[in-house]
Amino acid sequence: MTFNETADDPSVSTAAKRWRRRTVFVAAAVMTAGTLTGVGVMAGAAAEPVAAPPEPAVPSTLPDSTVMQNRLSELNTWIITQPDVHANGYVASVNDAQAGSTVLLWHGAANRTQRAITEKAVGLGITVTVQQRKHSLADINRGQRALHGLSGRGLFANFTVNSTSGVTADFDGIIVYGDYINPPAGGRTEADAALAEAVSRAIGVTVSIRPGGVIIPAIATP
Repeated sequence: MTFNETADDPSVSTAAKRWRRRTVFVAAAVMTAGTLTGVGVMAGAAAEPVAAPPEPAVPSTLPDSTVMQNRLSELNTWIITQPDVHANGYVASVNDAQAGSTVLLWHGAANRTQRAITEKAVGLGITVTVQQRKHSLADINRGQRALHGLSGRGLFANFTVNSTSGVTADFDGIIVYGDYINPPAGGRTEADAALAEAVSRAIGVTVSIRPGGVIIPAIATP
């Protein structure tokens, strides 16, 4: 999820273009699928993958990655139909069509909903890994609402917020992209760490501060 401080239309950050294989799917109306990036610390180690059983060969004229992308899309569609899926711990899916795999980002203990999603994925020939997350989707949404409109104010008095990213493949929390209005005396690295710590305490969600992330609105052509 992205809040754009300079435009109304949500968008994935500029840094997001670096990933070419993995895509994230968040089963919520306020989230969008998109390529992801981010260099952050994951909370919790990934569980051992559940290997999909071999399936009978089915003739197809489509490339393997396209067939798998269709299966992943089917899984994503199925996930959003499950009752209370986010309240039961599901955060998002990180899909890799070329590898035929998905990583379930999960908040809380394994439960019936997680098992149902895993069984559905394995039935579609998709390899599943579950990765634990510290923050639920509700936490991320709440944190982003708290950050909205704070550019140049409060804790961000010396910082222009260009954009924020919520659920990403590689960071368990919210990434705030932007630049300092006046260069920090101790250098950017120190200032980023101090600001991230202060903002994390204030909103109750882990925050990472990073440069860039300027959103350029699309210009319609006649």
